[in-house]
Amino acid sequence: MIVFELILTFFHRFATQLIMAMLMFAPALKRRKFFWLRFIPSLSVYCAFPYAITGFGLFSVYRNPFLYIGWLNLNWALVLAVGMLLMMLCFKIKVSEMLFYGTSAYAMQHCARKLADILNYAFSFRDMARIMTIIITCAILYVLFYFILVRRLRHSENLGIKDIYTIAVSIITIVVVYVLSVFVNQEGESTNYSGKIYAIICCVLLLALQFGLFEHGKKEREKFEIEKMLHNEQELHRISGENIDLINIKCHDLKRQISAIRKLTDEEQRESSLREIEKAVLIYDGIAKTGNDTVDLVVSEKSLLCEKHDIKFSYIVDAKDLDTISELDLYSLLGNALDNAIEEVVKIPDPEKRIISLNISINGQLIYIHVENYTESKIMFKNGLPETTKEDKRYHGYGVKSMKYIANKYKGHLKIHVDDNTFNLDMIIPVKRKKV
Repeated sequence: MIVFELILTFFHRFATQLIMAMLMFAPALKRRKFFWLRFIPSLSVYCAFPYAITGFGLFSVYRNPFLYIGWLNLNWALVLAVGMLLMMLCFKIKVSEMLFYGTSAYAMQHCARKLADILNYAFSFRDMARIMTIIITCAILYVLFYFILVRRLRHSENLGIKDIYTIAVSIITIVVVYVLSVFVNQEGESTNYSGKIYAIICCVLLLALQFGLFEHGKKEREKFEIEKMLHNEQELHRISGENIDLINIKCHDLKRQISAIRKLTDEEQRESSLREIEKAVLIYDGIAKTGNDTVDLVVSEKSLLCEKHDIKFSYIVDAKDLDTISELDLYSLLGNALDNAIEEVVKIPDPEKRIISLNISINGQLIYIHVENYTESKIMFKNGLPETTKEDKRYHGYGVKSMKYIANKYKGHLKIHVDDNTFNLDMIIPVKRKKV
């Protein structure tokens, strides 16, 4: 019974609740080398630290006269600082990001503790019942906070928030939560229900602000990655165009060489040379003629790639009004769509099922783009887009996002779905006709 009470008392302490809130962020952080050799001793020191600053019983809890001056209590600040140092010792993380995690944990702990206080005073819980209520309330709210907020952080993902914003919001959080704590305590622990409710609301709003900044930072980072990818594709577009021109020139030269070779007198030598050259000229069959240079470029590239991997690729293109979409956006859109299709079907062992088709048509004021391919993968969707199956999700999945980005840019719509082992990508873009 004594051991049980000691355990409850340990989890009832501010320091324990705070470090547990901080550790909720651990799955999103990258560990340092020799993690467990760092973590276990550091956690032991942290757990002993609150007892040290209270003089191991010489002073009342968090009332060390050297750290408690009037309304200013530095005990909790030291506990928070040591907890953040522990996290930085064990995880690869910047100071500004640790402020984000530490102050978020502080707001979570304060919110959970004030809710537990309301329950205790409402039901007149005392002694062990009071401690149990605090522990259970903290555990339940921590789980909710994790699934609602913390789980959004991906493994090893940078926050993507400017340091100045992170530091500013973290300082605001510390000041507001501490002032609320002082206000509630001065007004009377047993009667100030409105103060506690106000403190809970403020903590929730602060957490919403902090994680709202994170969501904004993530979107800005994704936008940057998409724009970077589009810039790279611009270079590929230029290089690919030059390659197609070179192929056309080479094919033209080869045709003239064929005429010259036919005049050779040695029949065997002539036929051998002709076969080699005609085989090389066959590459010209892969050069598309759709009436749109950008579509020709993309389709020609992907046709050659499909031929290399024994993929059946067919296309029907109505190039009218495609100038609504800029050359670079059209190249990026079709290139990403066909690259994803090729990447999927090349994994299929049966060559008869390696099928990709592209259809571009104009109907009234709308451009319809449809790409479909056979698939044997189990594709999971999130927010209407397929999730990447690659292990490093941080650097993949931007191809689909860039297509959606282009669709939104032209006030169009992108839809992706799978029916009967057929992966379908459909895009509708309004035609923007030039004024005469």
